[in-house]
Amino acid sequence: MNVFIASEDIYPELREKILLTGGEFVPLGANPFLPVYESKHADMQVFDLGGRHAVRRGIDKAADARLHELGFELVYEGPESPVKYPECVSLNALLCGNYLIHKTSVTAEAINEFAAESHLVKVDVRQGYTRCSACYIPPLDLIVTGDEGISKAAGNHSFNIFFVEKEASEKIVLEGYGSGFVGGTMGWCAALNTLFVNGSLSSRIPELCELLRQSGISIVEAEGPLKDIGGIVSVTA
Repeated sequence: MNVFIASEDIYPELREKILLTGGEFVPLGANPFLPVYESKHADMQVFDLGGRHAVRRGIDKAADARLHELGFELVYEGPESPVKYPECVSLNALLCGNYLIHKTSVTAEAINEFAAESHLVKVDVRQGYTRCSACYIPPLDLIVTGDEGISKAAGNHSFNIFFVEKEASEKIVLEGYGSGFVGGTMGWCAALNTLFVNGSLSSRIPELCELLRQSGISIVEAEGPLKDIGGIVSVTA
């Protein structure tokens, strides 16, 4: 079963489309230990450790219980107290095949152990909100980002890059901030060969839609502006 974990503030239309795929949707309420406007973000709270999952302490109790019911083994990370940047982004790493991209000085211990066990190549970037800022699409070995540092670092390791220009990035909605990040609007589901997008990618970044569809990749989106909700984490139960 495909399990999708995302903020309860996801567009209702996208949530319904996820359910229509036969997948399970696990909504995240606020985590009291994270900054308020990021407290429901999945990319701040869940990281796939290749069978186990690192989760941020303070994760929504209903979501925690549902993940246990679905059979997930959870490894809890972070203190049981409020944290600010950069401590709050310890799980916000981007896994790209055999590469782990993150601000390595703040990466959670569980992720570091997973990287060592899996012989991952670590790529250090200045942007602690790495997963918020980028999305990896494996069939194209493509990283979608509007962050110049991530783009440069990933390009040095031969990844294909789709760079989201400033004009489009500035129109991404993120409550409490001037604008959001493109990675926080989307999530890749390998089992369905599909990119799920919280908002209308086709009307906001049509060039990316054309590239993906020409490559046989499906896009499931919702009407409305692209809204950064901390990404959509897709895992298999």
